[in-house]
Amino acid sequence: MLSRLTPSKDHVTLIHAFAKCLQENKTGKKIELHIAGEGESKPALQQLVSSLNLTGHVFFAGLLDVADLPAYINKLDIYVHATLGETMSTAIMQVMACRVPIIASDVLGVNNMVKDKQNGLLVQAKNELELCKAIWVFINDPVLAQTLATNAFNFATENYSNKKMLQSYKAIFNS
Repeated sequence: MLSRLTPSKDHVTLIHAFAKCLQENKTGKKIELHIAGEGESKPALQQLVSSLNLTGHVFFAGLLDVADLPAYINKLDIYVHATLGETMSTAIMQVMACRVPIIASDVLGVNNMVKDKQNGLLVQAKNELELCKAIWVFINDPVLAQTLATNAFNFATENYSNKKMLQSYKAIFNS
């Protein structure tokens, strides 16, 4: 997840869901959780990782330079955006542009970008079991994951490209 480390971003649910995924992992596949960002919740999140014995499975990347984001995102197999609400997530747009499969909370500001089973998977906010199940859907069906990621890329290109955004702003100013 790429975000500020604050309670509203709900990293707690993400970490608990990841712990469930690790417990259920009978595939032998190595799964890791990478969290990028800084914020007030970081010490508590690090403590949670430690208390759940997830050290060595959960990694905190810290604040990333904007120039490093595409390379970082492109290393991800799945992007999870477990949040309690957004206005307009630049992180989701960046992930869409990199063609990485997205799982996100079904909340205002996210569900206008991520359409369930069309360009990503939406799960109920604060539902670690549903989030874990969605993660396994993508792990077990990489063709579906890549299809939705391609759809997300197309959605981002059609709706959030520089050209499209400029047209939208011009329409607002001309109205």
